[in-house]
This record gives sequence, C-alpha cells and structure tokens, in this order.
Amino acid sequence: MLLNPELGYTPSNLRRLLAESNLTQKEARQVIGKERNTFSRYLYDPSNKNHVSMSYVHWVELVAYAQQKALKKGG
Repeated sequence: MLLNPELGYTPSNLRRLLAESNLTQKEARQVIGKERNTFSRYLYDPSNKNHVSMSYVHWVELVAYAQQKALKKGG
C-alpha cells in the first residue's frame, strides 16, 4: 500500500489509496465527514480551477482507516 508514493496527499495518491484499499469514494468521504462534491474536488488535477486540497488531518485519518481495514481483512 502506497510504497514510495509522492509524500502526503496528492490527487494521484488519493486515487491510488482508494484503489489499493478497495475503498469507495462514498466510504472515504464518510470517514472524513465530507460531502460528495467536496470529495470529488480532491481528485481533480491541481491545474483544474475546481481542485481543492485535502487537509493533512483528513489525509492521515483516511490513511489510518485504510490501514485498519487492511489489517482486519488480513487477520
């Protein structure tokens, strides 16, 4: 999971985290308490004028959730 990615949140890291953790956007946005429109803007390329950056706190929360989910699945 996310071995040697760009550090921290980037739209590509978020897409990769979702894919590798089998998280849906709905599940992920519920974890961090965001609405669908806001969450989808996290996935936009930074050059897109509608892009919004995810806060570090939410990124850490989401990564921790994905890790817990992986541990439960593996054990």
